[in-house]
Amino acid sequence: MLAFDCWFLVLYTLYPLPSTFYPQHYTNMNFIPKHKSDLEAIEVLRETDFSVAKEFAMDLLEWVQDINWPVATSIAAYLSPHSVELSEDITEILKGNDQMWKYWVINHILDNDFLGDYPIYLTEELERIAYYPSYSEWEDEVDEAAQYFLEFFDPGPDD
Repeated sequence: MLAFDCWFLVLYTLYPLPSTFYPQHYTNMNFIPKHKSDLEAIEVLRETDFSVAKEFAMDLLEWVQDINWPVATSIAAYLSPHSVELSEDITEILKGNDQMWKYWVINHILDNDFLGDYPIYLTEELERIAYYPSYSEWEDEVDEAAQYFLEFFDPGPDD
């Protein structure tokens, strides 16, 4: 496999594919920050249609691992209205081991207005964190964030 990778790199270097081979949004990903203070990328992100950015959701979500980074709150604000569409990626984060990332995603990406629209696998993971947290989830107060988020959801009687 390594030999194939090396030959591919050599061939690609000698004979690069024309830019028309790639869709426009694959070659222009200036909306993904290159460092934690890349505010120029945030300006591009604000102008980028979500249908383009969605393919790079995990790349963007990684910048919410620390909400204190200058780019983090802007990315969270951009992604939050689309949190239902990001349910699989968010669930992957919630099942992971980075407790602070979970905390920031629950507090800054998930939107209470959409809770009834989230797939069951996401709400089940939130309930597990809220009511049966691991020690590290409890220690970093991720369970409290999940409880606070869930207490706003009361489906009430069907109308």
